[in-house]
Parts: sequence; C-alpha cells; structure tokens
Amino acid sequence: MPLIGHENLIRDFKALAGDRKLSQGYIFFGVPRLGKRSFAMALANHLENGEFAEPAANRVLSDALLIRPGENRTIGIDPIRDIKIFLWQMPNASPYRTVIIDGGERLTDEAQNALLKITEEPPAAALLILVADDPEKLRPTLQSRFQKVYFSPVPVPLIERWLKTELRIPADKAKDAAERSAGQPGLAKMMLTDESFNERHAAARKFLSAPASGRSLLLKDILVDEHFDLDLFVEALMIAAYSEHKRDKIFWHAASELRRQASYFNLNPRIQLLNLAKTLNINE
Repeated sequence: MPLIGHENLIRDFKALAGDRKLSQGYIFFGVPRLGKRSFAMALANHLENGEFAEPAANRVLSDALLIRPGENRTIGIDPIRDIKIFLWQMPNASPYRTVIIDGGERLTDEAQNALLKITEEPPAAALLILVADDPEKLRPTLQSRFQKVYFSPVPVPLIERWLKTELRIPADKAKDAAERSAGQPGLAKMMLTDESFNERHAAARKFLSAPASGRSLLLKDILVDEHFDLDLFVEALMIAAYSEHKRDKIFWHAASELRRQASYFNLNPRIQLLNLAKTLNINE
C-alpha cells in the first residue's frame, strides 16, 4: 500500500524517531485498506535505513518482525513466543527492535495475555505496533499499554491522482474508483484489479440494500458458491456499509466479532449474516 494522505503522521513519527521519543507501543487503527501496515513497515524501514517508505519485497529488515494471522486467521501463542525472543536481542542497524502485529484483533485470548506480560516489562529497545481495524476487540488491559494512533480516510483527489500517476489507470476509471473508495486507497485499487473482490462487493451491497424479507432468498444464491468464505464476505459487508455512509458502530463491532468467531467456530453463515444485517436497522 502507498503512503498517501498520511503526511502529518509521517512528519510526526519522523520527529519522534529523530528525538528518540517513540513510545514503546502503538495501536494503528482505522478502517481497512488505508495503509496502516504499510506505514508501520515504512517506520521500521526509516529507523533502520533512513527511508520512510515500505521496503521492497526482496528487502529484509534485520531489526523488524512482521506477524500476521495464520491459516486459521488467528494469531496464537507461538508467534508471541517468537516476539519475546526477537525483542530480547540487541538491535543491529536500528535503535529499536520493531515488532508489527498485523490484524491485532485476531490475537487469541491466550496470545493477548502473553503479549500483555511482554508490554509490562519490555526491553529498552522494544517497539511494538499493533495494526487493527477494530481495536475494541482487544482486551482493555492490553489496549491500555499502547498509544492509539488513528488513520483517517484519504481525500478522494489524492487517491485519484495516485491511481492515474502511479498505477497508470485511465482518468475516467481512476475518478470513478476513487469516488467509490470511501477514502481507502487499497479499496480503490482492488476495485480496479481484483474481479473476485468486485463480485463479493456487489453481492454484499445487494444483500444490505435488500428488504429483510428478501435477504434469506439472496443468501441461498450467495451460499451455494463452493468458494464462499464467511470471513471475506463479512469484510465485504463492512466495506459496503462504510462506503455507503452507514457508519454504524454497532454494526462495525458486530461484524468484527463475527469475523473473529468465524476463526474459532463452525458457524451457520445464513443465521449469522441475517442477524448481522439487522444491526444496521435498514430496510426492515
């Protein structure tokens, strides 16, 4: 993801890094596909190489560790053990040993407990960054150990210009995608490059806009797809709701919790999705 629209944060973190006043823990939060993880990686690269940009795919940072959800889409205790070992080693090229946990709300309860113990007595050179769409899914005691940094939606003109200049998207398509992205650069890119995402997004919008009496019938067509993925479809619902300015906190938290539970339990998609749609209080 590009670092567009976050110039103020770049300036602030450069200043904090230059003065060696970075906190030992941050939560980068905001809606998906704003560039939160990319920003965290760019900060780690800046600390190690002096360049505030996401490192190239073939470039390995010796003093940064990126943790992401596993195949079951959770982050369990084993990665936290790896984090502890990593943090207790001395930095090589950076003043800090930086750990970035992408998908912080996917930490299991056991992992959150273990991470809390690390944050209580971290090594002097430790820098922990949790990237989360919904930090409220983290335990309050763990949240309290981190400083929260909000990433706001990116202005549409910046996204449009990026699509045209960096991705070489034709002007009319760039304008349309930027206007429908709700300030999310990654979403604009996916609209233009990922057909499977567009199919999910169209189905999600249709589902949310349908009257309550018609949603069950719609789900029959959606769920018959052998490639249906509850987690990805709920994400599409969140994006569709946000894009259409239904920024309902109850819905957002309910959707985040459903994605989390889907990682642990074998849920009935039809029942869960119908209940989730009710939280938006639309077309009832």
